[in-house]
Amino acid sequence: MAPLSSIPKRLLYLFICGFVFRLILALLPERYLFYVIYDDAYYYFAVAKNLTSRGMLSVDGFHLTNGFHPLWLFVLIPIFFIFQGSLWVCVRWAVAFSAVFDTAAAWFIYKTLERLGRKRAGFWAAAFYLFNPYGLLHTMNGLETAQNSFLLAVLVYLSVRATSDWLKTGWPVLGTMCGFALLSRTDNVFVVGALCGYFFWRERAFVPVLRIAAVASLLVLPWLVFNFFTFGTVLQTSAGAFPSFHHHQQYLSEHSSYWRWALIPHLLRVAYESFVLNAYHYGNWVLTLLLSAVLARQMLRRPGAFRPLAWTLAGAALFAAFHILVRWTWRLWYPQAIFVLTLPLVALALEKLNPKWIALGGVAALALGAWVVWVCPFQMIDRYPLMLDIINRRIPPGDRVGAFNSGYLQYFTDRRVLNLDGVVNNEIIPYYEVKEGLAYLRKERVRWIMDTPLFLGGIFGSYFGPGVKDSLALAYVVPNIVYRGNTVIVAQVQLDSVPLPPEKKTLFAKLIEVWKTRPASRNWGGFQFFPKKYSKAIGPPQK
Repeated sequence: MAPLSSIPKRLLYLFICGFVFRLILALLPERYLFYVIYDDAYYYFAVAKNLTSRGMLSVDGFHLTNGFHPLWLFVLIPIFFIFQGSLWVCVRWAVAFSAVFDTAAAWFIYKTLERLGRKRAGFWAAAFYLFNPYGLLHTMNGLETAQNSFLLAVLVYLSVRATSDWLKTGWPVLGTMCGFALLSRTDNVFVVGALCGYFFWRERAFVPVLRIAAVASLLVLPWLVFNFFTFGTVLQTSAGAFPSFHHHQQYLSEHSSYWRWALIPHLLRVAYESFVLNAYHYGNWVLTLLLSAVLARQMLRRPGAFRPLAWTLAGAALFAAFHILVRWTWRLWYPQAIFVLTLPLVALALEKLNPKWIALGGVAALALGAWVVWVCPFQMIDRYPLMLDIINRRIPPGDRVGAFNSGYLQYFTDRRVLNLDGVVNNEIIPYYEVKEGLAYLRKERVRWIMDTPLFLGGIFGSYFGPGVKDSLALAYVVPNIVYRGNTVIVAQVQLDSVPLPPEKKTLFAKLIEVWKTRPASRNWGGFQFFPKKYSKAIGPPQK
């Protein structure tokens, strides 16, 4: 990296402002920082906490898991070694490291375009990245997203840096960065594959690609071997967990087999919804389509200018196709990878257009992204502190608790809390597949389960099996009048096979029937249909 004295002041100020803006998020008071962090991020924090205190790769402290991407965990481990016991301090440091990675990603986007002789385009592309509200929402969320953005930006830069002469001595560096990218996110295999395919096409030689792949494989192999011999698969448990598992089960429950004509319109709907509901990095889906049209036209008119970066489109397309058309799942932070891969191409496509139109479009995109962040229902996570308080104050100390969105709970309590959606629980999905979730609860002696009616009855209720109506009793309901989706239901599990008395057999019978009457929804936008019968608490919580 160039010394500070050689960097133009305007560029230096841009990156300082971008970094400070991110660092402010890490310094927010806890009550506001809470809304920045995604619940899935607490799975990383809980694993790091248990690894440094108990020597276990575990979220709940007594079951092994591989439901995470290892490279981000490696970054977190030193933080938890140093600040053990200061849970919010560790979270702040994690966000601070995300700020470093995310700012560095913008730097390599700039350096990529500078390498192609487009300094001006590089400056504005970096500025658009650094102050993109929707991008910030997902890179500063405590997950591996910022680190992954950095590594993808490095790969894009190295793809234009790696001349034929450079590859003769620089292949270990490129191979190492490919390995790190695979450890950052397993699905980067599509990006790395596209990059290796590009080098094979460009060099017309197999040896450089083989060297790069060999170095990357050596870095990734220990993780894959650990997964295979510990869990019987090289993939993380999160790959087949909720929501992907539920989306497939919804389809199969209606059509019984994938090999139906209904699959085609179903995939088209999945692709449409995934695009329209998540295309906010460039403003919205309309602006994204317009940019795509401009990019396609410019690539046809000036193919030579885009050829060094064309592989990024292939990598982004394969990445999106896998998640949308195979897993049927498009999480909120997935588009960030496509944003990093395509931003240099978009900057190249726009450089020939009228600057006034570019400025107008850029401001509109940032304003729309800011609006999406502003209206984002952050209040939907207000239930987590309430659930934590119930566990610590209302549930007997020796009892095990199950929850579907359990990251925050598992991180901030030492009580036995099990994950029930399968994201970091390698054992439960096989039980759901045969609708024997109740058998799992009894095997693990889970006496209490708690979550919202949507998760407890609407999504997972049918996976517990037919006997669940006789084996779960409604303990109490804690309503939320402001945001009904935060209403918390607590149910007690009958751990033996003795049926409950008739007056207690109401919880799942009512919950499941209410949600069966609603049409299936991929995006779980059902809070507005919250059943009125559960809008009032059934008596005060009992110890």
